Amino acid sequence: MPDGWTHLEIAEVALLSLGGGVLFVFLARFASPAFRAWALALRPVADHRLELLDVLVALCVIWLAAPLWLALIAAPAAPGSESAATQAPHVASMPQIVSMVLGQLTTIAVLVVLGRSRFSGGIRAWGLTAAHALRRAGQALLAYVGVWPVCFLTVYAADALLRWKFPSYHLREHTTILTLQSDATPSLGKLLDAAGAVILAPLAEELFFRGLLQPLLARRLKSAWAGILLTAMFFGIFHYPLLHVIVALTILGVLLSYLYARTRSLTLVVLVHALFNAKTVLWIALGARM
Repeated sequence: MPDGWTHLEIAEVALLSLGGGVLFVFLARFASPAFRAWALALRPVADHRLELLDVLVALCVIWLAAPLWLALIAAPAAPGSESAATQAPHVASMPQIVSMVLGQLTTIAVLVVLGRSRFSGGIRAWGLTAAHALRRAGQALLAYVGVWPVCFLTVYAADALLRWKFPSYHLREHTTILTLQSDATPSLGKLLDAAGAVILAPLAEELFFRGLLQPLLARRLKSAWAGILLTAMFFGIFHYPLLHVIVALTILGVLLSYLYARTRSLTLVVLVHALFNAKTVLWIALGARM
């Protein structure tokens, strides 16, 4: 063990090295015309009856569900009675955590209803199925390991560029991360926050971006690749104002959109997204400071 290195730093280097190896093997194989033709062969867009209104309705639910739940469950606070968690910037209080989880569950329910009603064959044809679960889990792990070094380096490059270009720039961290790191957050709150990040958020975001938006764009633009790239771009922008991660998440979005176009499996892209979030949550649980 190098002097001064923590176990998490060694684990990070090992993960990055493994990911670099996966990328090297993929690029070496991609040089083969036969492999390249196989890798770039996308499946036709699933038969659907999606309209722009469906996407707009889903967006409204994504943005409004949690605030509406918060308004229902949170009693007005008396002046001067705010907890340390609510006073800390960007750290969610317990009512906010609960409303976030309820909002995600509401969003998932609405998206599943839309998917079942708009895709011929229901949610199975849409790509949300437990079939071949072990194979999908293996593919998801391989995809995550391969993309992680690219996202990791892109985040740090973006952060360095922003600090250089804008000296007063202050890195803004995700509320979920700050809430998990806060001593003011109760254990139940951290558990719900982690479940939202690892399970509910990947499911809700993938059902929307890959499940609704990508098929609609691909059909309207008559191009699967246009659907992939535009969906990835919107996925990155969706995470504004976290400026340092937008490019990295756009790259992740390209991979997720490609995998959905290649396999038409929402299960696969949800698993990749879940692994991506789970690594951050695990690192925090082990004592890392983001």
